[in-house]
Amino acid sequence: MLDWADPGGTPICDGIRTVLLDARNKAMDPMVELLLYLAARRQLTQEVIVPTLAKGIWVLCDRYQDSTWVYQVYSRLGEYAGSVPGFPTVRNFQVIDEAVRPGLIPDLTLWFDVPVEAGLARAYKRAEQLPEDQREDRFEQKALDFHRRVRNGYGRRYTEEQGRIVRIDASGTPDEVWELVRSELDRFFDRKGRS
Repeated sequence: MLDWADPGGTPICDGIRTVLLDARNKAMDPMVELLLYLAARRQLTQEVIVPTLAKGIWVLCDRYQDSTWVYQVYSRLGEYAGSVPGFPTVRNFQVIDEAVRPGLIPDLTLWFDVPVEAGLARAYKRAEQLPEDQREDRFEQKALDFHRRVRNGYGRRYTEEQGRIVRIDASGTPDEVWELVRSELDRFFDRKGRS
């Protein structure tokens, strides 16, 4: 099994990740942000995911298309009073998304749901443990309202993709959360025949 954080996983994707998550890039246009995520996703899909799946190996991503739906489509659209020139609508984003990852849909997505304030506190704590030049905290610095839209966006995606997306209550301790994850993975692999 292969795993990595999305965006990332190849030299090109890692370079794009650096640009996307650098807190100094506050002026990034939302369309540029979306296109960079999609470029990294396409590169990762073609260079790593498709060849790995072709070998019969499971692939585990820290994030994939559901995060883009939430962060770059559902949540970002709420930041603007009107339409953003060039920014995709939900309907035409489906076409773009499919072109980036043709035919690939995750078998299972785990949504680690936690109250916004608690999630941000965890993220700030993680960031503080790193040297300032290594922090990937551009999103964490956004207003609280943005993070509420993100959580609501995951709720919307969960409703749209019932069965494929599983909500995990991540407000407990790491051991408690792991038990919930393990239970869901056991159910998933039982359905898949534990290959």
